[in-house]
Amino acid sequence: SITAKTISKDTINKYRSQDAFRYSTKDKAQTKSFFERLWDWLWEKYYDLMGQEAGNTLIKILLWTIAILGVVYFILRIIGMDAFAFFQKKNKDGSLSYEVLDENVHTINFSEAIENAVSQRNYRLAVRLQYLQTLKRLTDKNYINWQPNKSNRQYVHELAASSLTTSFNSLTTEFEYVWYGEMQLAPQEYEIISNNFKQFYNRL
Repeated sequence: SITAKTISKDTINKYRSQDAFRYSTKDKAQTKSFFERLWDWLWEKYYDLMGQEAGNTLIKILLWTIAILGVVYFILRIIGMDAFAFFQKKNKDGSLSYEVLDENVHTINFSEAIENAVSQRNYRLAVRLQYLQTLKRLTDKNYINWQPNKSNRQYVHELAASSLTTSFNSLTTEFEYVWYGEMQLAPQEYEIISNNFKQFYNRL
């Protein structure tokens, strides 16, 4: 026969008083950090959304929109157009003022113009003039085909197959940061940028 053994109440209370034998799902939940609980909440909302027809429709619309924009961007890059032209700032007369350099680089006396800008401590203008001078030198060497109203990024695209593309892209980024960002440069900051242009000229 089988004899059932019983555990005394004192023994049970002894084990209950020990932390190792305390089990609580509440304690486990409280050990999660704020970010873990936030992540769980986001996933819960995501699954709720995916389970609804409206949520599935929204996801499909977003995916199709991203795909269409990607195709449009790819086509614009192939034909050499600036993919962000629609978002560029315009002057009151409607002409583009962002990324478009319409000065005739063949009629500017760059040495005199740059010297005047530096003497007036207008380093922002001096950087613009040096960038225009760069476009002229690249045109003279037949690296690019300068045209009024072409964007900076179109010139970068024209140099894509050249060993100069990385350096020219860096100069373009520096110029855009200073000119369109309306940065006020200190003399030493301008000197660094000016030297970058001079080093680029030496490679032509």
